[in-house]
Amino acid sequence: IKGKVARISDFGYFIELDLGIEALVKHSEAAVKSEIREKGVNVFKEGDEVEAKVIKIDVKDRKIEASVKKLDIDREKELVKKYSSQDIRPTLGDILASDETEEDEESK
Repeated sequence: IKGKVARISDFGYFIELDLGIEALVKHSEAAVKSEIREKGVNVFKEGDEVEAKVIKIDVKDRKIEASVKKLDIDREKELVKKYSSQDIRPTLGDILASDETEEDEESK
């Protein structure tokens, strides 16, 4: 989800998603701990654009809870998965196949 910080409370940030719809991002879900240490307690200020992952919807009480931290972690996992699966180092089969090709060309 994307929205703007509408207000800041003692327990988190209220993110305005649409007219009359807000999501709560608790302070503990605002950023990974290293970012909180660098930026201080308030990671965001009113009016900041925020992108977060919905982690809980309470239909009865009409509340949405979101997490910037979980969105960042999910993105990191996707990047690791994407780039770790692209192993471009040659395999033993690749090396042996290229050696055989060179030997065949030399014998001609």
